[in-house]
Amino acid sequence: MINFRKQLMGLSLLVASCLAFTGIVDAFGETQAGMQMKKFSQLDTVAAVVSAPTSATKPKPTPAPAPKPLPSAGKVEPYVVKGFLRTAQGKPIPGVTINADNQLFYDSNLGAVTDKNGFYRIQLPHLPTTWIMSTSFSLPYNGKEQKLYLRSDVDQPFASSSGAIRNFTLKGVVGHIEINPDFWSFDDSLPQFEMNDLEVTLTPVGPLFDGSTGKTITTRAMALQTGGHGVDKIPLGRYKISAIWKPEGHAPMPMLIKVTGNGKFAQSVEFDFYTPLGAPSIFVSQFETKLDSQNGQ
Repeated sequence: MINFRKQLMGLSLLVASCLAFTGIVDAFGETQAGMQMKKFSQLDTVAAVVSAPTSATKPKPTPAPAPKPLPSAGKVEPYVVKGFLRTAQGKPIPGVTINADNQLFYDSNLGAVTDKNGFYRIQLPHLPTTWIMSTSFSLPYNGKEQKLYLRSDVDQPFASSSGAIRNFTLKGVVGHIEINPDFWSFDDSLPQFEMNDLEVTLTPVGPLFDGSTGKTITTRAMALQTGGHGVDKIPLGRYKISAIWKPEGHAPMPMLIKVTGNGKFAQSVEFDFYTPLGAPSIFVSQFETKLDSQNGQ
């Protein structure tokens, strides 16, 4: 009986030991699982932070399209003439017909219109002949159309078979004024009137034809190649003109002036150039002048 009790107590201790070991294992497993879950939770939080957009993140700008290259005169091509029409400042002049004049056959020209870049290209026929280049066109200025005629910058003939590059540059557009004095306005007590004693001042009114601001011109009247007296090579534009007579040995005397056939005499007048008989690239303005009797003595 005593031995049975001892065996029963031993068995009870064994069962209690097994249960205690199982509890430790279960607790350890729960702890490991909790740590793994915590670790996964931390990783998810980091991933969320990394993937979440921030205000500092900016979208990449869309790249601008590559600009289209401008046409190039490039190399000389046989049986082709090409080039540009531009201003002295490099601004293209579109919509202008460029003429290739055949020097073998009368009135046998070819033409092409300049594009938005001022570029033109003319295919020449396979003929044993030479060509010369020119153009006539109009440009607006101060409400009027100014007619222009240009030869190519390289003004030389070339053969069809050789081809050529011929550019045009609109530059040095000038006009001249002609001045006719009223000799009856001079008293006999005054020195003899000489045109080279007449000082003329030209003040630009607004931008000049080429877009520049221009400068005031003060000069003496001189003999013109076209005849008469006046001032030559004036940059094309609108001006205000006045005149003073400065005879040698006498105090300067103010003059009155007016545009020929227009208006009354005044101390100064504004004027535009015009093309006589519509001749392109010839710009003229004519004036009459007389002594200002109220202030001349």
